[in-house]
Amino acid sequence: MLTFSTNFIFIVGFISGSFISLFIQIGHNISISEPYLKSQKNNEYENWFRSKQYNRKHVSFDLTRYGTKTYYSEAELLFNSISVLCLVIVSKDSNWKAIQNTWGKRCNGIDSIKINKKKEIFPWKRNNEDKLWITLCEVFKKVERKYNWVLVVNDDTFAIIENLRYHVAYRNSSEQYYIGYPVKFWSIVYNLGRAGYLLSRGVLEAIQKSDCNSKILLRNREDFILGNHLSTLNISAMYIEDEKGLSLFYPYNLNRLLFHADNSYKFEPVYESRCCSKYIITFNAIDAEKMYKYYYMLYTLQVFYSGNLGNRQAAKPPDHEVWQKFLRDQNLPLNISNEKYYDAWEDLIDSPDSFGRSMKREDYSDNDD
Repeated sequence: MLTFSTNFIFIVGFISGSFISLFIQIGHNISISEPYLKSQKNNEYENWFRSKQYNRKHVSFDLTRYGTKTYYSEAELLFNSISVLCLVIVSKDSNWKAIQNTWGKRCNGIDSIKINKKKEIFPWKRNNEDKLWITLCEVFKKVERKYNWVLVVNDDTFAIIENLRYHVAYRNSSEQYYIGYPVKFWSIVYNLGRAGYLLSRGVLEAIQKSDCNSKILLRNREDFILGNHLSTLNISAMYIEDEKGLSLFYPYNLNRLLFHADNSYKFEPVYESRCCSKYIITFNAIDAEKMYKYYYMLYTLQVFYSGNLGNRQAAKPPDHEVWQKFLRDQNLPLNISNEKYYDAWEDLIDSPDSFGRSMKREDYSDNDD
């Protein structure tokens, strides 16, 4: 009787385990139906551009850098038309300084939230008011109305704001857009913080009408708590890619162009990350030093395919205009003698003899001390 009971329990357990395993496998294979935004170049943006009755022409770097005319670039147009607030979650001051000196200058406004990643002696004794989510939510509630969009990134992220504006120019910021790189954790779909995420004015207004309190207590996991909070407001995480199916909010660094890396993290991607779009919006820069390198390569380094203006000697005024301007600056007449002209310069610049005497006087005074 004991043997029969043992075998029966074993068989029931085996069958139950098989069904559970099958159920989990099916669950993984079910495609998650989430909002999906595919950016189509030469379609939405171009239609928006024409609807504004804008015109464009291609101008070489040779003309923009060395030419005599001033050109109004498309990037400047979008900067003045689409206001973006960049909000950086800072754990390293050096990274925050690098962002301010590089891509952060491309934002219409920039702010930071500093976090403490030090290990606590008693990690279970935490005050909910001290959590990053509460701080972030309060910042969202105070965002000025002049901003159409808010981009939230970590301090090791590099963002190309011009590409961001390109992909949202034709979207109505009053509608609810929560865009980034969606992942799944604890059955909650949210946009991953390490890839950065974008909130429209419509989402901000929904947050401003809601309560920041959360029953979920996870230290420095504001991205997950935000996604859960927005889901209660019927706002879902959205994915965006370019016309080739390449990711625009990219959670990894660009080393993946050369080396394959394991994608296994604590999160489950809703869509496969594909690198790397030439219209990429965010990617991981690793540290401050690389932030400067990427900025130099993207915004300073220029390839001149043609042109010769840069090889020409810069124009300079005739000699007589130089000395005449000097006399006018000194409130002196133009018909002064050579001696008075020399004296005027000597009053400003020491002669070799007087310079030598001054140096000797300084040496003597130092020895006296």
